[in-house]
Formats: sequence, structure tokens, C-alpha cells
Amino acid sequence: MISDTMWRRLSPLLPPQKPRTGRTSLDRRRFLKAILWLDRTGSPWRDLPADLMNWRTAWRRLQRWTAARI
Repeated sequence: MISDTMWRRLSPLLPPQKPRTGRTSLDRRRFLKAILWLDRTGSPWRDLPADLMNWRTAWRRLQRWTAARI
């Protein structure tokens, strides 16, 4: 879904894996795969496959990124 070449281009544009405070966030690449899956399928958050990411975790992260205007 996200090739290594694409990831190398996207990665520097995203927030750091380790925030200044708190614990290290889950894999950013996995999060992007989850968001792309939701966009491609048009499914609701609760239908996000667990092997991609917990839907609540993904939803909260997207809310934080949106609030931070990332």
C-alpha cells in the first residue's frame, strides 16, 4: 500500500515518532495505512481491521494531528 520509496518521501513531513513528552507513539506508517484503508473503502472507523490498528487509537491520533494542524 505504501511503498518504501513513497514512505521515504512522506516520513519527513510527519510529526516525529517520539513526541517531546509522553510515550512513543505507534508506528506512523501503520497509521497512514489505516487512514488510507478508511479512505479507500469508505468504511466507518469501527470497521477498521484490527490488524491495521485499533480504530479508537487511529481516530484519536487523527484528531490530535488535526488539532495541531499537521
